[in-house]
Amino acid sequence: MLSQFTDIAALIGYVRSTPWAYADLDLTAALPRLRQLHDQSRTRPISAVTHRFLIRATAV
Repeated sequence: MLSQFTDIAALIGYVRSTPWAYADLDLTAALPRLRQLHDQSRTRPISAVTHRFLIRATAV
């Protein structure tokens, strides 16, 4: 699934809400790339591929 973020704060909010997907993310180390994405978001959305699934449990 393709997600689009209109600003870097939305992207960071998404990343922080899915810590299992980015367990070893170091925002300090990622800062240069985040700045590039921030500049990009001024002219077009940031596109990201996301993987989502549903686990459904039923009682037997």
